[in-house]
Amino acid sequence: MKLLLLLPLFAILLVSGCTVPGDGLLSNITLGNGTTQDNQTTPPPEPKTVNVDITAGGFSPKTVNISVGDTVVFTNKNSAFHWPASNPHPTHTDLAGFDSRKGLKSGDTYSFTFTRRGTFGFHDHLNPLNTGTVVVE
Repeated sequence: MKLLLLLPLFAILLVSGCTVPGDGLLSNITLGNGTTQDNQTTPPPEPKTVNVDITAGGFSPKTVNISVGDTVVFTNKNSAFHWPASNPHPTHTDLAGFDSRKGLKSGDTYSFTFTRRGTFGFHDHLNPLNTGTVVVE
């Protein structure tokens, strides 16, 4: 008989302890030693695209700061051909794949997605005095 009286009380306690405000996920866990541990993870930021213009005066901006997974799009805004590529000139071997492999005519674009951290120099293969830097954090 006592069991029948305690059963509804137990059910109410069980159900009330199962609801969590917010997104329904446990955000904090209390450990046995009394400390609280944050159980939420921050999702990685969405990849972004950064534009670099190529003009008669060179690259603009000359330095870009991005995160791993971001893409840099080079756009030729000049009437002359330009060829963005990784340093060093003329082999382009500092960052494999970062090489448009041809001159871009006016309005053409070349994009490259950076998949690792580092500081990467680049230049215009057709005018190697025009240089720039991508810093990937």
